[in-house]
Amino acid sequence: MSEPLTCDEVQDLIDVVARDAVAEENLSERHGPVLAHLRSCPRCRASYFFFLDALQVRHEAEARLAAAGDPVPLTFNAIEEERPWRRLGDRHPEVFPLGLQISGGQIREALRAWRLGEARGVAAADGDEGAVLFSEWFGTDRGVMTVRLTAQPRADDPERMDLKARLKADEDLPPGLHVSVLWGSEFQAAPLDRAGVGRLTDFRLAGALEDEGDSEGPDLILTFGMVREDEDQDG
Repeated sequence: MSEPLTCDEVQDLIDVVARDAVAEENLSERHGPVLAHLRSCPRCRASYFFFLDALQVRHEAEARLAAAGDPVPLTFNAIEEERPWRRLGDRHPEVFPLGLQISGGQIREALRAWRLGEARGVAAADGDEGAVLFSEWFGTDRGVMTVRLTAQPRADDPERMDLKARLKADEDLPPGLHVSVLWGSEFQAAPLDRAGVGRLTDFRLAGALEDEGDSEGPDLILTFGMVREDEDQDG
C-alpha cells in the first residue's frame, strides 16, 4: 500500500486536479490519492477550491463567448484594447465569486513604470504600496465596488512580489471572503481582513520585469470568493 500524500505533495498537484475537474475528467480514476487527502485536510481542500473557482470563472466566460459567437478572444492580444481588463463570470444576482482578468501587458507595464520611477528617484503618491497593477471601480448588485491590486518587488529577488489586494463596497462585505491570484502556474489565496485587504507574499511574476522580449506574460486572474470546504471532490 502506498504512503498517503503529504500536504506539500498535494499542493504541487492541486493545479492539475483543478484543471481536470474543469475539463470534467474522472477525478477518482486520475487523482484518487489527492482526493483522499483533500477529504481529510481542510487547508488543502480550501486551496483546491480557490484554484478551482478561479479556473471555473474563466471557463464560464469562455463558454459564454463561444455560445454567443463573439469573435473577441478572452486572452488579450497586441491589438490595443479599450481597457486592459475584463470582468469574468455571470453570477447575478450573486456577486461572488467575483473574477477579474487583467492583461499580462498591463501587469508588465505597471511594473516597468514603477521601476522607472524608482530608478529616477521619483516617488509616486502611493509609492509605499509599490506598483499599482490594477485599480478600478464598477457597479454590482451590492452597489459600487472598488478593487485595487498592488505589488511590492522583494529586495532579495525582484522576480518575486508581495501582493496586496483591497476590495471596498458600498455595502458591508460578507464575512469569510478570500482573494486569490492566478498567474500562469503560480497561485495563492489569502483571507481578507476587516478592511477588505488580502496579502499574498513571495508571489512569482515570472519575467514580468524583463526589459527585452516580446512576451508580455500570462494574464492575471484575480478572484474574490468564499471558502468552500464541504463539497464532494469526486468526479
